[in-house]
Amino acid sequence: MKNSVSMFVAVLLLSAAVPVCAQDSGSYPPPPGSRNDGPPQPPADAFSACVGKSEGDVVTINTPLGNTLAGTCRKFGDRLAARPNQPPPGGRRPPDQ
Repeated sequence: MKNSVSMFVAVLLLSAAVPVCAQDSGSYPPPPGSRNDGPPQPPADAFSACVGKSEGDVVTINTPLGNTLAGTCRKFGDRLAARPNQPPPGGRRPPDQ
């Protein structure tokens, strides 16, 4: 009798632990293909600055903070986007595509 009570308690504890272990903690990355695994996209202003331009053309980029930056149109996928000629202060230059 004591053995069957111990077994019942063990099964009860294990069955309570399974749902807790199976919960999604959010710490796992989403499966491949469910998010953009590529490099970050340039901002819309970087694409707008190169409309009607050719690769290598020098353009002015207007930042959301109201500053202007000199940039050069570079290929980003099948479109042109302005890449700043100088990295931002304290920042790194984005990689060439």
